[in-house]
Amino acid sequence: MVRDILAVVWKEIRELFFAPGNSIRGRILIFIAIAGIILPLQQGQLWLHSSLAVQLIVMEPVFLVLNVIADAFAGERERHTLETLLASRLSDRSILFGKLLTAIIYGWAISLALLVVGLIVVNVAHSTGTFMFYSGEVLVACLLLSLLMVTFMAALGILISLKAASVRQAQQTLSISFLVIFFALIYGTQALPKDWINNIINFAGNIGVYGVILVIAVALVVVDAILIGVTASRFQRDRLILS
Repeated sequence: MVRDILAVVWKEIRELFFAPGNSIRGRILIFIAIAGIILPLQQGQLWLHSSLAVQLIVMEPVFLVLNVIADAFAGERERHTLETLLASRLSDRSILFGKLLTAIIYGWAISLALLVVGLIVVNVAHSTGTFMFYSGEVLVACLLLSLLMVTFMAALGILISLKAASVRQAQQTLSISFLVIFFALIYGTQALPKDWINNIINFAGNIGVYGVILVIAVALVVVDAILIGVTASRFQRDRLILS
């Protein structure tokens, strides 16, 4: 099964980066230029210790994954290649997890690229004579939360792409779903009673930054596991062929 999953990953990567007329490499370079070069140049040493670095390195790849994962099955359906893929000897799990793993690798690799490029830019442009590195909190948050966030988007995207009639429909549904979740978290938090907010702030202060990262990570692991489980249960080859 592992070999079959890797075969699907390799197929997806070839189509992702080497398909004629694909502009994905240009989009990646633009994102890296903004969050990996321009902002580190402006912020200097502060970039290595700032929450802004965490926000961008965690969230920017999520939006790139959004466009890619919408194509997972909706794109195959549009190109009339879904029937061929589903009629192959590959198992349901190999196809599903191969596409899921491709999106995760793609998104996390961009996060790692942003980390490395930003680090190089700060050390070259704002050299102090000694090698500067990210603070532990920033590094752990970027590595761990970016992986879990791209996994979330990949699982949600596949779930939507399974039923979408077109890539555009999948992208729109996925964008709206993500925005609804995002704003629900923001305004839901603001709507909490003040006592609850104070308790949350006190709790965060007691457990420290690493503790907060761990709590967020655990919550994302649970959500990711649920989404992947739901997606796996909804992936039914016969229904996809007939749809």
